[in-house]
Amino acid sequence: FDSYTWKVNETEFLRNCAVVAKHLLSHGYEYCIVDYLWFQDLETSVPPKPRLSDPITTMHIDSFGRLIPAPDRWPSTVNERGDSLGFKPVSEKVHALGMKFGIHVMRGISTTAVKASASILGTSYHAGDIGLISQPCPWWKGTVAVNLSHSAGQMYYDSIYSQYAEWGVDFIKNDCVFGDDFSPAEIVAQAKAIERTGRPMIYSISPGSTKKGTSGEQVSMANEIKTHVNMYRVTADDWDSWSNVTSHFAVANECAQAELI
Repeated sequence: FDSYTWKVNETEFLRNCAVVAKHLLSHGYEYCIVDYLWFQDLETSVPPKPRLSDPITTMHIDSFGRLIPAPDRWPSTVNERGDSLGFKPVSEKVHALGMKFGIHVMRGISTTAVKASASILGTSYHAGDIGLISQPCPWWKGTVAVNLSHSAGQMYYDSIYSQYAEWGVDFIKNDCVFGDDFSPAEIVAQAKAIERTGRPMIYSISPGSTKKGTSGEQVSMANEIKTHVNMYRVTADDWDSWSNVTSHFAVANECAQAELI
């Protein structure tokens, strides 16, 4: 992500995956994961926005409000008629390299699905019935929390993970559900949805940072969801600052003392 930002395309991704397969697979690096915002078009603003800007552009969804790859960056994911094939063609290429395939997903449901009043697969309900517009992801507002007190909330999660299983996904990085964005109900719902697919998928959640830092919050949160996930982050992103790194030590120590890492 630091090299390409969210704008990475299919060619760049597969070339990098081939390098990992050639040089790192034998050392235990077995996953190639598409990060952040694979479902939206490249921005067309003039002049272009800063490199690390994450605007909300045109998001792509299917008829059931499920996010699908943006064809301008993932051309093999559509057929000659322009119908989406999802990430299956990409996952097949990754698997052919001997690697496993993963994707980054945001919390909840997209605002595009809510505005379109998209149907929820297997129900008579629509995205507007479950999308909590008042609860967007705080740092990227293109997605909102799902109302899991509504019967269609779990059905929506079941539908998207069924789709991911059909695509051949092996790894899920779920963002904006931990740390300051903690949403345990959505974590549990997605863990259930993954199990119901019958396909093995690693379920990893992030980010783990909290504004309070070493208040013990990470320990409490990790204890609450540890049986539902395979991996969780307890620290924030690292950027080009040593202070980013040193800020992790106390949190890591707390979690280690609690035998959570």
